[in-house]
Amino acid sequence: MNLGHYVFIDSTPVFPGAGLILCTSSPHHIGKVLKLKRSSDYDDFLSKADYPVGKVDKYRVCILYAGTLSGNASDLKPIQTILDDMADWYLENKIKRTPHGFKHLLRTLFS
Repeated sequence: MNLGHYVFIDSTPVFPGAGLILCTSSPHHIGKVLKLKRSSDYDDFLSKADYPVGKVDKYRVCILYAGTLSGNASDLKPIQTILDDMADWYLENKIKRTPHGFKHLLRTLFS
């Protein structure tokens, strides 16, 4: 099985929508997907964040850094670059490629 550079790990049914993005190459960075309901919450969160955050602005999705599975994160690209890559990947592979799945996620999170 050939995995891409990132994979999505969905924790459903434990906590719907609380997914993780895992980098498949060492040191296996982990990003936590956070979806905010209102634009005001999203803007407020970003204005107060004093740490790197990957963003998918149109959909109010943030990717928060959650560590690595192995290795030292300081040896590679800056964390902001990694989170931006994860946000781009999430947009292309989870939102645009499976819009019905993303709409289901929104109904699950905010119903």
